[in-house]
Amino acid sequence: MKMKGLSSYSVSNKRKDFQHQTSSSSLGNKKKIVHDHSVDDRPEKTEETQIQSKCGDVISYMVQTIDRNGLTKSSQDVMNEQLEAAHFSMETGLYIVWRTRNKGACGAYSQHSFRDCSRIAPSSICFCGHPLKDHFKKNNGIISGCSSCKGCKMFEYIPTRPAETGEFWLEHRTDFNPQKYEVKCKCKHSFRYHKCPSKRCTVPSCKCQSFTSSFLCVVCNEHWEEHDTIAETREERIQQKLPVDDDYILFSESPSLQRVVFR
Repeated sequence: MKMKGLSSYSVSNKRKDFQHQTSSSSLGNKKKIVHDHSVDDRPEKTEETQIQSKCGDVISYMVQTIDRNGLTKSSQDVMNEQLEAAHFSMETGLYIVWRTRNKGACGAYSQHSFRDCSRIAPSSICFCGHPLKDHFKKNNGIISGCSSCKGCKMFEYIPTRPAETGEFWLEHRTDFNPQKYEVKCKCKHSFRYHKCPSKRCTVPSCKCQSFTSSFLCVVCNEHWEEHDTIAETREERIQQKLPVDDDYILFSESPSLQRVVFR
């Protein structure tokens, strides 16, 4: 609503009236100095500090909201898996991540994991439908083909929850069954109908030759096929200036956020 009498008010003209004015006092002829309010001696906000300020506001809002309402089951499952993955990496010295090929895609989300969209835990699922633990050889620390199927030659992470694909609304449907949720190809068939390693659709009437995701990663907004599953040692991550140990845990830069998501 527009306030009467303020439309013609000039802030710049008003400030000029206060520029280093001096007036003589009737007592002792002392000079009274009125400060120049047009000069702002506060440090200039750079683009970086403005971004940090906005991120701080967003995190504060997230903490309050999550603390009050909690997370959806899908989101909480994702958080628990991320924590499991961090502990697994600290125990084995092997850091397995799902990483976008677009290096700038995640820059605004974290000062550390600027390319890592997800940390991979022993329970994380491969495109072949089996968990990482079926691909991981503890005796030599090598990620291999799946021991539960013949076609899989290497572990390729696949999201398995709506919270990972930005489809949060699904959990609010009364008929939604999280156990039956599966990400799909643009051919409209689940990833489970696509054969490893060719990723060709096995539905008889479908001519799809390769899995092309119909969803986007919630972290980087890129398609599944624009990601790689990467295994790195602790030393390799240090050389790349990527987080290790406790700093590898999700939201390590925000203890208040960690407190409400890992409870």
